[in-house]
Amino acid sequence: MGCGERPAVPSQTPQSRSVVAIAGNATAPADANATVSRGVVAHVPAALGVCVVEFHEPALPSAGSALWVYRADQRVAELVVQEGREQGFVLAEIRTGEPQAGDEVRVASRK
Repeated sequence: MGCGERPAVPSQTPQSRSVVAIAGNATAPADANATVSRGVVAHVPAALGVCVVEFHEPALPSAGSALWVYRADQRVAELVVQEGREQGFVLAEIRTGEPQAGDEVRVASRK
């Protein structure tokens, strides 16, 4: 191969493009699920109607985002993110239910 020549790229064949397209469609739902933000209830101050949620993702849910709280794969509470957000923690208003420290938190889907 001389200067300026490009090597043949095997992925340019019509058959391989079909396989890539099919594989891409097959993995799309798994990729979408991987982007769901998850956290854990860190603290529930008694009688204040709020809780502190810790997220390990770099991006925290924004104020006004709905959160669902799960315990043993059962939804047990609904929260709304408030303005207070700092270093992996958000303050959330308890809308329904009774979250407990250690419960799993997921950003509610918009479906």
